[in-house]
Amino acid sequence: MFSRYKAASDRKRHKSKRYRISGYHPIRKLKIILVGLYVAVISDFSVAYKVVLSVPVLGFSFIFRQWVDVTLILLATGMMLVAELFNSAIEILCDFVEEREDT
Repeated sequence: MFSRYKAASDRKRHKSKRYRISGYHPIRKLKIILVGLYVAVISDFSVAYKVVLSVPVLGFSFIFRQWVDVTLILLATGMMLVAELFNSAIEILCDFVEEREDT
C-alpha cells in the first residue's frame, strides 16, 4: 500500500516545473556552450586576447562586406578556440595528475 502512494507522489513531482523530463533542448545546450566560452575567456588569458583581436577584424570585414573573409575569420577563430580549450583541458589534467612543478 505504501508503494502505491510513493509512486503517485513521484508522478506528481516529475510533472512539476522543477523536475523536467530530460531530452533534447537546443536552447539549454546553447546556453551551456556560451557560459563555457565566457568562463574560458575570463579565466584564460591566451583565449581572451585572441578573441579580443579577432572581434575587430571580424567587424571590419563584415562592415566592408568581405563575406569570404568573414567566413574564414569565423572558421579560424572557432578552430583557435577549440585548440585553446583542448590545451587548457590537458594542462589542467596534467596539473591534477602531477602536482609538482616541472623543471
